[in-house]
Amino acid sequence: MKNVIAGVFILAIFGVLGIAAYAVNQSDGCVRLGVPPYMKLEHCRTHREFQPVYFESGKSEIPHSDYDTVYGLRDYLKKNNCRVTLIGHTDRDRGINNERLSYNRANRVKIWLENHGIEKERITAYGKGHSNPVLKQNDQENQQLSRRVEIEIRCE
Repeated sequence: MKNVIAGVFILAIFGVLGIAAYAVNQSDGCVRLGVPPYMKLEHCRTHREFQPVYFESGKSEIPHSDYDTVYGLRDYLKKNNCRVTLIGHTDRDRGINNERLSYNRANRVKIWLENHGIEKERITAYGKGHSNPVLKQNDQENQQLSRRVEIEIRCE
């Protein structure tokens, strides 16, 4: 219990300071970025999860607010022999080509990782358009959460 409380406290301090923090759950050995250490993740021994990179409507540039996520991902990949899959998503904006935009978002993160020392053979990027919204309600907040690139890590 002390480890969980200490981990939550450390994550809270890092969150207040805006610093990306790794948390390792002692019971299951899962590595997380931005997820409390007491939370269980399915398939976490072979599948590492990072928080998504979120985007502005109609844009594929990585926002400065998400650089902690991509730097944390880059650091993790440099230290571990893992492959990453980047899955782009959009909201339901009907005025744009959602499939192309979702791919461009994932590809933008892929290029950023390549430019920061990760081998391109370890990175896969594709887009799913608006087929997988975070929530089905189509309000402003849910649309913003749907404009994302999900990050899936598989380590050998």
